[in-house]
Amino acid sequence: MTWRFVAIFVATCTASCSKPSEAPTRVHLNPVGIAIVCKDAQSEPTPCDGVSVSSREAFVLDLSRQAIGLSFLPYGDHYDFDPFTPGFNLLKLKDWDGKVLEDLVAIESSKDSKYVYVLSRSPPGLVRIGTKDFSQAFVGFDSDCTAESFSLVEIESSDAFALVACSFPWHGVLKVLLNHFDSGNIVITRIDIQGSPGFVSVSPDGRYAFVTHKFPFQNNVSKLEIETGRIESVALFDDPTPAVSSDCADGIDNDYDGFVDGLDPECIAGSPSEFPLIHAPACSNGKDDDKDGMTDQEDPGCEGVFDDDESEDNIMVVQKPVVAPDGSLVYVPHANPHGISVLSIEPFHVVNVNEEGSKKYSVVLARLGRRDIVLQSAPTSVVFRKDGDEVKGFAGLSSGQIVRFSTNPPTLEMAQETPAPFATMPDLEVQEKKYDRSVDPFYEYPSFGEPVVSLLPGTQDQYSYYGIVFQKNSNDVLSERWQVEYEGVLPNAKGNWGFFFIQGAQFKDTSKDFCSLGVEAGDHLIVKDPPYFCYGQKGQTDATCPAEAKEDTGVVNLCEFEVADVFEDKLVLKPIDGFKGFGELERIPQPFEWEIRVSDAFTVVGSTTGFLHAMEKGEDGRCKRMEKADLRLTGRAFLSRPLSGLSACPPDAWSNEVEWQTFANMAFTFNIFPPCLTNEDLTVSLCEVVRGTLLSFGVNDGRLYYIANVGGYPSDIKVSGSLIYAVNATSGAIHLIDPTTMTIYLTVY
Repeated sequence: MTWRFVAIFVATCTASCSKPSEAPTRVHLNPVGIAIVCKDAQSEPTPCDGVSVSSREAFVLDLSRQAIGLSFLPYGDHYDFDPFTPGFNLLKLKDWDGKVLEDLVAIESSKDSKYVYVLSRSPPGLVRIGTKDFSQAFVGFDSDCTAESFSLVEIESSDAFALVACSFPWHGVLKVLLNHFDSGNIVITRIDIQGSPGFVSVSPDGRYAFVTHKFPFQNNVSKLEIETGRIESVALFDDPTPAVSSDCADGIDNDYDGFVDGLDPECIAGSPSEFPLIHAPACSNGKDDDKDGMTDQEDPGCEGVFDDDESEDNIMVVQKPVVAPDGSLVYVPHANPHGISVLSIEPFHVVNVNEEGSKKYSVVLARLGRRDIVLQSAPTSVVFRKDGDEVKGFAGLSSGQIVRFSTNPPTLEMAQETPAPFATMPDLEVQEKKYDRSVDPFYEYPSFGEPVVSLLPGTQDQYSYYGIVFQKNSNDVLSERWQVEYEGVLPNAKGNWGFFFIQGAQFKDTSKDFCSLGVEAGDHLIVKDPPYFCYGQKGQTDATCPAEAKEDTGVVNLCEFEVADVFEDKLVLKPIDGFKGFGELERIPQPFEWEIRVSDAFTVVGSTTGFLHAMEKGEDGRCKRMEKADLRLTGRAFLSRPLSGLSACPPDAWSNEVEWQTFANMAFTFNIFPPCLTNEDLTVSLCEVVRGTLLSFGVNDGRLYYIANVGGYPSDIKVSGSLIYAVNATSGAIHLIDPTTMTIYLTVY
C-alpha cells in the first residue's frame, strides 16, 4: 500500500458571496462529462434516489476550458465562480502545490451528493469537490500512472473507494480508499494488469472490475476480482481473417539466399517475409503518412514496424463499459465496428445477441462475426435506468442521437414491429465524373432501370426504389451505403507485399487469406504503379458512346494477369491476350503493390455488410464454394445483355430482348440494365461499360427505433430521477430527456 499527500483548498467565493448567472452566452465550450447532484428544500445535499430531492445540479467537465461548470436544473441558471472577473468563470481545480490542473479527463458524483470527484491525467490524481461550499481536496498518484478513467464504489460509505485505470508506463488499476480524504491518510493499492487499461467499471457488489484496453489490445475486456487480483480476459470479436503462414514460417527458402525461415536475415529482423524490403513500411519510414500529426510507432494506426498503413480508420475504439443493475451482464460500447457487446459475468464470456434461431437473427451479421447490438454510428456512452422490475439501456451516438435498448433480450427497441426499408436514388460516377440522374437518366451508362419509385405489379405493399426491390421480412436489411462497381477491386484484396514466382506462375502475399477475401478463378491481378515497361497503348475502336471514347484514348497498365486457380495462401496466374507476359512480371522489383479486380462483373459492397461470398478453404488448400451455401451469399452482379439488338432505350423491364441477370443478396434484388443510346434515326446503339463505373445508393432499414435526436455529439449521459441528462460536446448544451417517450423535455445552454 502507498500513502499520498493531500492538499485541501476552499473556493474564494461560495454561495454566500455569489449568485447564479443567467447569461445567454454559451457557458461550456466542449463539455465531455456530467455529474448530477441533488439538494433538498434547504439546499443540503441528498441522495438522488431519496424522497427529499427538491432540485438537481449538474457539474460539467469542460475539456476546452479544463474547468468545472455548474448548472442549476431544470431551468439552466449557471454559477459564476468569480463574479469580479469579466466573462463567465468556471471552477479551476488545483493540485497539492496550488497549481491549476490542465489535463482533466473524467467526472463522477458520490451517491450522497456531497462530493464530485474529477480525475486528472497529468499530474495523475483525484480531486474532490464539496458540492455545498466548493472546497477542493487533491490526492496524487505515482508519476508512472497515466490516469485514463475511474469508477466510484460506494457499497458502504465507510469503505468507499475509487478504481483508477493507469495506461503508461505502468499498466494497472489503483484502488484509492476515500474515507480519509480530508486527513491525507489515503491508502492506495496497486493491481497489475497486462495490456494498456483504458476504461474501468465496477459491479454493483464491488467484487469485480471490468477493464477495457487501449490500442493494440482494444479487442479484449478483462474481469478483475478486486480483492484477490485474479484476472480473466475475453475477446469481443474473433479474428475475421486468420493469419496465413508467412514466408518466415513455411519451411521454404523463398528468396533462394540459402537461409530458411528463422535463419533468414530478414526474418531475424522481424519482417513477415524473407525478401528484402524495397521501401520502408509506412510505420517505420519516419513520415506522417496519414497526416494526423503522429509518426510511425507513436501513431495509434501502427501495429508494428512492418505495418504499411498508419491509418486508424478501421481501429476499434472502446468506450467505458457499464454493468447492468442486477450485476449479471456487462455492456461494452465500441466503434469500428459500431455496437455494444454484451458479456456474461459468471461465466465470463461474450453473449451472442444474434444467435441463430432468435427472432431477429441475421445471416449477414452472423457471417460478419457480429454478436453485439449493432449500431449505425459510434456509441459514446451507455447508461441504465431501472423502473420497477424493468431495466432499459440508453446509448449516446456520435451521430447526435440517444437510442433506447432492451436488456431482455439485449436488442434495440423498435417503435413499430414491421420495418419498411427504402433506398435512395442511385448516384452515378464514371472516371471520377459524377452524373445527376435526377436531371438526365444517362442511359448510355449502366443503371437499375428508370429512376422512379413504383409499386410492384401484383403487390399491395412492395415497392421498387429506383430499381432496387427489398426482400420481404428480411432481418438482413441494414442501414448502410452500397457501391456497385464494374470490375471493382475486391475489398481488402490489395497490398504492398506481392511476390511472383516464375516457377509455377504463382503469386503470394503472406498477409492475405485469398479464400476469406472471396477471390475466384477469372479475377484479375493488377500490378499497381508498375515500372515503365508495363505501360502501353490500348487499341482504338470506333466508339459510339462517350464512355467508350474516354476509355480508348489513354496509355494503360498492361501488367495485368488472370487468376487461373485460387488457394488460401497463393494464386496461380496465366497471361491475358493483349497484355504483358510473365517475362515482364519477373522484371518487377519485389515486393510490389497489387490489387485484385473482378472481371466482366460488378462488385456489390455494403459499408457494413461488406462483400458477401461463400468461399472457403478445401482440404487441399484450394478455395471452394461452401456446400449448400445460400445463393444469396454473393457480392458479384452481372450486366444484363441484349440477345441481339434493342428496339428501345432503355429496354422495358423484363423485355424478352434481354437476357436478364437478376442480382439477389440477403437484402435486395436488382437488374443492371444494358447501357444504350437512342440515335437520331431512333435506332438504338449498345454501349460498353468502363472499368470503375460506379453506382452507389443508400439503404435505410426502415426500422423505427426509440430515439431522441439531440444533434451534435452527446459525450456523456447520466440518469437521475425520472429523466436522462445528456451533455453535448458540440453545442455545449445539457439535454433533459423523457426516457419513456424519448422526447427532449428541455435543453439547457
